[in-house]
Amino acid sequence: MQRYLVTTIIFMLILSMASLTATTIYVPDEYATIQDAIDASANGDVIIVRPGTYVENVDFVGKAITVMSELDPQSTFINGGQLGSVIIFKSGKSVDSRIIGFTIENGSGTISSWGANVGGGIYCCQNSSPTIEGNIIRNNNVTDSASNGGGIYCIDNSSPVIRNNIIYGNYAEYSGGGIGCSTRSLPEIINNTILSNSVGIEGGGVACYYTDSVDPLVITNTILFQNSASLRGNELALTSYYCPATVEIKFSNLEGGNTSPSVFVHSGSTLIWGSGMIDADPLFVDASNDDFRFTWDSPCRNSGDNAAVTESTDFEGDPRIAEGVVDMGADEFHVHLYYIGEVKPGKRLNVKVIGTPGEPVTLAMGTEIQDPLQQTPYGDLYLTLPINYQWKIGTIGADGTLDVRKPLPWT
Repeated sequence: MQRYLVTTIIFMLILSMASLTATTIYVPDEYATIQDAIDASANGDVIIVRPGTYVENVDFVGKAITVMSELDPQSTFINGGQLGSVIIFKSGKSVDSRIIGFTIENGSGTISSWGANVGGGIYCCQNSSPTIEGNIIRNNNVTDSASNGGGIYCIDNSSPVIRNNIIYGNYAEYSGGGIGCSTRSLPEIINNTILSNSVGIEGGGVACYYTDSVDPLVITNTILFQNSASLRGNELALTSYYCPATVEIKFSNLEGGNTSPSVFVHSGSTLIWGSGMIDADPLFVDASNDDFRFTWDSPCRNSGDNAAVTESTDFEGDPRIAEGVVDMGADEFHVHLYYIGEVKPGKRLNVKVIGTPGEPVTLAMGTEIQDPLQQTPYGDLYLTLPINYQWKIGTIGADGTLDVRKPLPWT
């Protein structure tokens, strides 16, 4: 049977194995659910989850393990079913507990020890400081009069590494629509895109109180954009109701700048407004359709702080740092080709390209797959020679995109 293929990029997350004795467990091959695999795992194990939707609420039960998607967050979903926090970390585990490469959605939070509903998407408590990397955390909601942390909530000396995530469309009735943190928790918030989250009171993007530390909570290379709060601090709120908070933000794009109502700093708390701050539209490719990649002329390109970067890829596996200076947010600007539709004769494709303005684009098709694949500067190439068909489909526009929405001449 003849197969028609379009050259595209498959994004793979690469994990450096810390232990030669670690076991790799596949879901659903060996265990039907992610939780079953966690329960069967031991510290140091790696759980790889195949593409699909997993309707469950996952508790790491205090284990130092890695749970990662096989491909990317656009193909692998953990849906909490509005039955609690989607992911829970507790019992003092460190950055060796990792959740990487999922869409984490539809969580409703957990009732904390002090009676509030918190952590719709991810809840970190009891001295737990995991690594939360390369995820899309969206559409989680925590409600009651004292609810906090629609996307992520950290409490009780829990200071996770939060990097390369897209956190959007989450809601908390009180504070911290995107991220909330309290009680001596100092998460590292690096290269995240936090947008369109909302709260009933304060801190639509990020809310912090009671940091209780000589060191500030630091936000670096992060976008806070179009978040909203009904009372104060659309993007960022620091409160001092129980104990003051100290936050440093630098090399980040915060809509509205260091002014009200974008930022709220309660009396007694301290905001350190660092170097490299901007207030500008990030110029995403198509935010209305959840495409938060950058266009060519985004002010977030080449505007971050290289010193904050420890990882080699962005949220979808593209090289980080790509052009000498790191970008702000979860995305690192990089050439892409992707499509929507069926790659079959007579079918319609929507082909989209992100790249350098003025570059011509040719669509090529063949009948075989390369095995092993060929690595290129633009991603992994699966198309092999001979190339059976090719068409010039246009030139990348001034904004760095080409969007082809007409039928193509399949034969």
